[in-house]
Amino acid sequence: MRIKTLEMSGFKSFVDRTVINFEDGITGVVGPNGCGKSNIVDSIRWVMGEMSAKHLRGSAMEDVIFNGCESRPPVGMAQVFLTFDNSDGRAPAEYSQYSEIQVGRRLYRSGESEYFINKTPCRLKDIVDLFLGTGVGTKAYSIVEQGMVGNIVSSKPEDRRILVEEAAGISKFKSRKEAALRKMESTRQNLARLTDVLGELERQMNSLNRQAKKAERFKKISDELRDRELVFFASKYRSARTELESIQNEHVALHQDEVSALAELSGFESGMEEMRLAISELERELDGASQQLYGVKNSIKLYEAEIVHKQNETASIQQQNRAYADELESLRSRLLELSSRIEDANAAMVDADIKLAGSSNFVETAEKGADEIRSKFSDMKRQCDAAGTSVMELAKEIANLTASMDHLERRRIEVNGRIAKNQAELDGIDSRRQQIESDLHKKDAELLGLRQMKFAIAGESESAATTLEQQKREFDEAEKRVRELRDLVSDRRSRLDSIVELRKNLEGYRDGVRAVLSRTDSEGKKLEGFVGTVGEIFETESDYEPALGAVLGEKLQYVVVKSHEEGVDAIDYLRTATSGRSSFIPVGVRASEEATSEPEGEGVIGPIKNFVRFSDEYKQICNHLLGDVVLVNDLKLALSLWESGSYKKTFVTVDGCVVDPYGVVTGGSGGGVEEQLVAQKRRERELSEELAKYKGELTRAEGEAQKFKDHVSSMELRVDQLGRDVHNEELKLIGYERDIERIKDEISRYDRERDKLSVETAALVEELAETDAEREQNARRLAECNEQHTTHEERLSIMRSELESLSSLLTGREKELMDLKVQFAQAGERASLVARELDGLVRDKSSVVASIGRRLGEINSANQRSVVLSREIDDLRCDLDLAISASTNLEKVQRELREKYEAESTSMRNRELDIREIRKRHDEVLAKYHDADIKLTEYRAKVQFMIDGIRERYHLDLPSIEGQYAKDDLDLDAEEAIVADLKDKIEKIGSVNVDAIGEYNELTERFTFMSKQHQDLASSLDNLSRAIAKINRTSRQRFRRAFDAVDAQFQELFPKLFKGGKARLLLTDEENILESGIEIVAQPPGKKLQSITLLSGGEKALTAVALIFSIFLIKPSPFCLLDEVDAPLDDVNIDRFNDLIRSMVPYSQFILITHNKRTMELADILYGVTMEEAGVSKMVSVKLAADKAQEPQVA
Repeated sequence: MRIKTLEMSGFKSFVDRTVINFEDGITGVVGPNGCGKSNIVDSIRWVMGEMSAKHLRGSAMEDVIFNGCESRPPVGMAQVFLTFDNSDGRAPAEYSQYSEIQVGRRLYRSGESEYFINKTPCRLKDIVDLFLGTGVGTKAYSIVEQGMVGNIVSSKPEDRRILVEEAAGISKFKSRKEAALRKMESTRQNLARLTDVLGELERQMNSLNRQAKKAERFKKISDELRDRELVFFASKYRSARTELESIQNEHVALHQDEVSALAELSGFESGMEEMRLAISELERELDGASQQLYGVKNSIKLYEAEIVHKQNETASIQQQNRAYADELESLRSRLLELSSRIEDANAAMVDADIKLAGSSNFVETAEKGADEIRSKFSDMKRQCDAAGTSVMELAKEIANLTASMDHLERRRIEVNGRIAKNQAELDGIDSRRQQIESDLHKKDAELLGLRQMKFAIAGESESAATTLEQQKREFDEAEKRVRELRDLVSDRRSRLDSIVELRKNLEGYRDGVRAVLSRTDSEGKKLEGFVGTVGEIFETESDYEPALGAVLGEKLQYVVVKSHEEGVDAIDYLRTATSGRSSFIPVGVRASEEATSEPEGEGVIGPIKNFVRFSDEYKQICNHLLGDVVLVNDLKLALSLWESGSYKKTFVTVDGCVVDPYGVVTGGSGGGVEEQLVAQKRRERELSEELAKYKGELTRAEGEAQKFKDHVSSMELRVDQLGRDVHNEELKLIGYERDIERIKDEISRYDRERDKLSVETAALVEELAETDAEREQNARRLAECNEQHTTHEERLSIMRSELESLSSLLTGREKELMDLKVQFAQAGERASLVARELDGLVRDKSSVVASIGRRLGEINSANQRSVVLSREIDDLRCDLDLAISASTNLEKVQRELREKYEAESTSMRNRELDIREIRKRHDEVLAKYHDADIKLTEYRAKVQFMIDGIRERYHLDLPSIEGQYAKDDLDLDAEEAIVADLKDKIEKIGSVNVDAIGEYNELTERFTFMSKQHQDLASSLDNLSRAIAKINRTSRQRFRRAFDAVDAQFQELFPKLFKGGKARLLLTDEENILESGIEIVAQPPGKKLQSITLLSGGEKALTAVALIFSIFLIKPSPFCLLDEVDAPLDDVNIDRFNDLIRSMVPYSQFILITHNKRTMELADILYGVTMEEAGVSKMVSVKLAADKAQEPQVA
């Protein structure tokens, strides 16, 4: 994640859009004081999530917005976009597939902020999380300012540990721990609140338990009363209650299923975090094992190459020893021959001496004559022997040179063979690498296509998800409307059924009316001629119903018949059946035809019949009953009109007060029965109309809801399919990325093999050149030796001729003595010859023995070297075996870790599928629970409606209801006494909470549910505690490893920077690693060990630099931004500082803000910050080559 570009607009002094391109290597930023160099650092800090205005050198966050200058007005917005190169894939997993990652931040003067990742709006937390554990961030060691160098030295030990935490990669664990602690605190608070709620519920349950027992006694007596008074309604209520209990049980069961599914879902989700931590740890272990395996395999290759080299040297020694052995065999044969000849010569010498002993006088005489010749002969013999020795030495040297030439020729052939073999391997590697690079290009192209396909599908998925959410909201609205309409339809139907039941049962009418209208013929049909009651044929507006009911009064009880015959027949029936009395009004009743004037004026509404609706066939009845009735606003006006005497009318007010033609005034309260009788038909009609209206709306709403449901189902299928497609594409991407990584690793391996073969081939070529040079030198020496050998042999031949001449002369002289004493002469000659021969043989034997000794010494040295080589080969083979064993173990560990990682990943994916399945099951149960809840509400409404109906009936006309449902053979007095006694018992019980039983059951269910939640919260608290403990354990281990590594690196780097001295890091609290601070103890060269605070400014700066770069060496940050860190350093320390940066370039990208010329010379690209226009910064870039610089260009 190296910085690629930085784009600023409206940020501090960079008011215009400014784009800075950063490349690998070292980028320098220079400029005079106050030109805005440090604003570049501030912009990078700001876009990476810095929220402290103080750290950005301001008092408020609005200070980062350009505030205007003499020539320019203030701007309303500051924005910065920072683009990272992620070709190395070091970004977090969710962004690792992107080759570039861009983060952006925008701030308006109104205080509103916007954050972006890859131009997608996000939260500040998302940007902060992106950099956690990467060594990059506002608090990491990737950005070092001059003030930060001082802070490292002067800050508290506890603050200094942040740098090591970032290197240890535990900042993300720390963030997760803080989140877990916040969640734990929230859970504790919820647990405390839930404990209080449970306590309150328990107190309420105790109170409701007492009320429920009292209600049960009341219910028992009420049930007995209800059974006796209303058998039919009690049975119906009991059936409805049974069904309601069944629905309640289903409702409770579904609710428990929903809670169980939710708890199971919470349990699975809480375990996901632990699995993620385990997978993260496995990834780290797998990476470490791979690095170790790579190192061990390199060691194996080095061991194998060294073994081959030493085996070749051993073979060369063995070949040389064989040549020496052959030569020794020849020398030993020569030695045996010489020894045998010396023995023979000694024997001959003894024989000659015996013969000479007898004739010594002759010998002395002969020797005197031969002394002179013998002396010459001896001199010549010595010269001849010396020449023979020289010839023999040259022959030996020629033999050695010839053997060496043969050895060098064989070595030359062997080296040429190895060079040819290496070249063939290099050609094969180049061919395979070219093929793999071709595969890599194809994979890259395919990967790009897959990413584009994935982005397209992801975009389509997001669009579909948005559409799905909108459709779900529309479906929910439609469902809500359907439920509302169902409630309205149910309510209207129930109320209509009640009205119809009341009218059917003629509630409110006298016994005689009900007896007449309930009569049937022999077939069970109602008798013809009976239309109904007056209250049933008239209808008016609700505002006038009190007036109509008051003016008709008892007339509402009139039974409307076709003729008087039906009326007379009904009277006879009533008299015979003793069923009460009733009045009958025929349809053709005679109405008063007297025409009178109608009153007019303010307050007079008009004749009431004008406001009554009825069928035309009942017009005469209307005229008869209402023809003289005038409707007025109030009683005062009615009395005024009557007192005027001008109108013989009945006046009725809107609220039901009546003034008849005779002045009788009727009014007050209690006219409810008549009003209800009048209103029944209107209420039935209105309810029927409303029912039809709501049914129509319900049908349309159900159609709309079904349409939305179909759309939602279709879109859910589409979203699921797109989700699967995105997942499949991601799996393909992962597979391709793994293939690409494998190919890149293979290319790297081929490159390493090629480099190794190239180095080996170069060494072989050099060795071949040395062999040829040595062979040429030996050839020259061999030629010289051959020439000298020829010369010495010719000279030896001449000397031997001269020796033979002297020998012949001596023989002649001795022959002269032979005449004197032949035996003496022969003996003397024999003794002389044997002596000379013996002397030559002895010298030859000494030479051969010396040669054998030299060759044995050389063979012994070679054998000792061979033994040393054999021992070294054995040691190398032991090391090789250990390395192979370690490689096997590491491969096993790597395989086990990979299998474990894949198993954990598979387990996590399976758990995600399980969570998805549980969530789906939870949603299904929740939907069923909502349906059951609606159904439960509907049935509760039905039950409540029945209860309200019974209560209304009890209050309206209890004696009539008792007469209607009484049995003929029932003892009325006894039944009345029983009922009175039951009522007395109910009254003695006092006030009763009849809902206490249901409330107690509901409260018990709620208490059970809350207790389960309490257990779930306690379990969640335990899980969070375990997760935090695991995070602490992992953080402790990682921090300890990172601290030890940084300390070791710091101890190594400090003396390099100071050219001596020593320093180390100490933990202030070894027992509490997670909170322990870090102390720096330094001892520059020539000084005593002391605290860092006692060092000079330059020493402090250099010590801080040593610490920061020690962390870099342990965990290199993708980039490093140094803002005038070199300011306190002198020239010598500047050079050390620059050397250190130069050595770190392969690991990180460096951005240096400096005033130092030596540091400027270090940069590959140099940016200059200028302020040509006061208050406005601009950039000028210069790219530096090896020997020249290009012309400046405005960035």
